Amino acid sequence: MRPLTPAEKAASLLARKEANTKLNEQRKAIGAELIRASCSGTRRKALSAGLATLSDIKGFPVTLRLEGKEIVIDYELLRRMYRTMKGKQLWIYLVEEISLVGWRYLTLKYSDGRGNSGKLDLYELPDHKRELLKDLPVIEID
Repeated sequence: MRPLTPAEKAASLLARKEANTKLNEQRKAIGAELIRASCSGTRRKALSAGLATLSDIKGFPVTLRLEGKEIVIDYELLRRMYRTMKGKQLWIYLVEEISLVGWRYLTLKYSDGRGNSGKLDLYELPDHKRELLKDLPVIEID
């Protein structure tokens, strides 16, 4: 698995910075509404829960293309997981769960040939964060 080129890193960082700025604005708006005394108890709980989901995007988000399907994921986290499995037989595939939530995730299955095997799932970024990320670099994995 190749490292990101300097151009890809710059594009990813720029998209992440813009998305984090928008997330920060959303957090400020929710915080201002929480401060107002007109919020009821249930509305305050709902706003607090919404505030918890608006954390910053970390790492290097990219659009990963695998077998004609695309997923937005932190590429450096994927590379780190890939490097820890050095010397193991590795299969990578994209899973799309058909449910109300519609989770998409990347599964890494591995085996070391001595009976030790396992599975690791890396989930796609949530919809509200994915929508804020524009012009992400596209990385293809064969």
